[in-house]
Amino acid sequence: MLDNYIKFFRVHERTILVLALLGVTLFSVNKYIDYESAKADARLQAANQTLAVQKEANDKLAVQNQQAQAQYQVLLGQINAQNARLSAEMLQLSQTLAARQKQDAALPMPELANRWENLLSLPTDSIISTVNGLQVSPDGARATVTSLESLPVLQKQLSDETQVADNRSKALDSSQAIVVGLQSQVSGLQLQFTDQTKQCDARVAVAKKSKWKYFKAGAVVGFVTGVLTGHYL
Repeated sequence: MLDNYIKFFRVHERTILVLALLGVTLFSVNKYIDYESAKADARLQAANQTLAVQKEANDKLAVQNQQAQAQYQVLLGQINAQNARLSAEMLQLSQTLAARQKQDAALPMPELANRWENLLSLPTDSIISTVNGLQVSPDGARATVTSLESLPVLQKQLSDETQVADNRSKALDSSQAIVVGLQSQVSGLQLQFTDQTKQCDARVAVAKKSKWKYFKAGAVVGFVTGVLTGHYL
């Protein structure tokens, strides 16, 4: 029996060696492909975990931006309503002032003197109507000049406050644009991460397909090689 095995091995020595070499080669190639596929799967899992964490962070950021925009819209509505009310009040005050100034211009001197005293809260008889016009007491004159001194300051303060209000309004408009831009940025990042996930899935699928293709090609080559070797031997 042993002699028969030895004789068979000597007769088919080259065929057996070729088939053994082919088997080792296919086994090694298959192991390498399995190793590369496992590495690709591990990378995909890590990428999926990273993307999941990032997506969660993006979702939270999107919610925060939506809340901030909603709060901003409420604030903007309140400011616009307040500005509208203040504009209406200023218009009413301007109309009232114009009417009062027109009325003062037509007052008789005694009534104008009384109006003067009432406006500045002066003591009675600080302004006296005479045949030559109005006579002002020293205290009344000083009180009048003192009040007039404040007019330029008040006008400048009003101008500055108006400018500050305009600047704040512009800042609020810019803030709204920033919020909208951030929301667009978050949406873009989410799309980017989604595309990256699809790309990773596609790469793994290609790797697995290549693995199977190489395996089939190796099997075919081995089979053909074995047949040809046996034929020539």
